[in-house]
Amino acid sequence: MGILSGLKQLNDARKERNEEKRIEQRAARLEAIEEFIKKDYGAHDSGTELILSTVGDYGILDLDRTAKATAPYLTTMLEEIYLNQKDVARMHELEGRYTELKERYDELKKEYDTLIAELVKNTQHTR
Repeated sequence: MGILSGLKQLNDARKERNEEKRIEQRAARLEAIEEFIKKDYGAHDSGTELILSTVGDYGILDLDRTAKATAPYLTTMLEEIYLNQKDVARMHELEGRYTELKERYDELKKEYDTLIAELVKNTQHTR
């Protein structure tokens, strides 16, 4: 199983790099969204916190503005949910396939061991 473990390590390293890249892209996107809110809605740091926070006593007075300002965040969150669902489904599919391959490998290993034992026994009889 040396080859499979080596491939698994390479695959894990690739997944980690991709995850780091996705996190960096998401952080940049969220920063761009905050800049958009600050610029288009004229909100400064404290105003941005008010708009981006959950709708509380202050937010109810300006619910339409709060919904418009947080729409990019909601879109980003929905996108993350859809991406994660796709990744989870793919991971389950791959885990199922890996289990099938591992079972087949174990069967072949047992067959190999049986053949080697028969070969050894036949070699002893011919001597």
